[in-house]
Amino acid sequence: MINTRVDLRKLVITCLVPVTALLIHNIVYLAGTRICDLTGSQTDSVGSITSCISYILCICIFGYFYLSDHSKTKHAGKKNPFLRAFVIFILLLILGISLQLLTTCILRLIDTYRPELLTSYHERVQRSFSINNGIIRICTVTLLAPIAEEFAFRGVTLKLSVSAFHTKHATLCAILFTAFCFGCYHGNVVQFCYSVPAGIILGCLAVWSGSLIPGMILHIILNASSYVIGSIAISPSILWGIIGITCILIMICMKLIRRSI
Repeated sequence: MINTRVDLRKLVITCLVPVTALLIHNIVYLAGTRICDLTGSQTDSVGSITSCISYILCICIFGYFYLSDHSKTKHAGKKNPFLRAFVIFILLLILGISLQLLTTCILRLIDTYRPELLTSYHERVQRSFSINNGIIRICTVTLLAPIAEEFAFRGVTLKLSVSAFHTKHATLCAILFTAFCFGCYHGNVVQFCYSVPAGIILGCLAVWSGSLIPGMILHIILNASSYVIGSIAISPSILWGIIGITCILIMICMKLIRRSI
């Protein structure tokens, strides 16, 4: 009798989570633009408002599914003392800034040698990660989006995909598959390339800690730091040095976080 290593039915169900999230975003946006058309209102801020509403809906929907299932699982062991929690937070802060700095440096290298690859990406970043986009957009990007995406991907998707892989390394396969879905969810090649590694790190945090809180904190740090680090002028001569240093910092932080958790 041949053991089935992958449950395709469960894997398809797992893929419905990011698809549902995208549908929520699109439906809310289309509804918002339709209301503006019918009422003759200005559509300048409709993107920010509908994005905020759609992420709130995602938090409510995926948060409900995650928390209702998570409450059935009892975690043994004592809670982390305050000092340990503080140390983990500092490590997450260093990790988030290092990841964002690494991503920025790699994008600067691409922009130097193949700028045509980033034309549409720069337009997307300007819409989402500009400090001039208003408080609603900033709060959505730095707070609502990380919480919603962690509930959807490291909460619901990761748990569903673990049950879809019947192998000794089911958890690792689930982390990689969830990271792949997370990259596809962003909808463009550039963001896919750095969302997948970030998704792997966030998945590891969720598995190690048995909680979404460390991942949410790291995700918030990543998105918030993009407003600052993305605008820093970095000399091309030191880009490779910064990439090397940040890679070392990321590995050290991940090892220390795993030991601390």
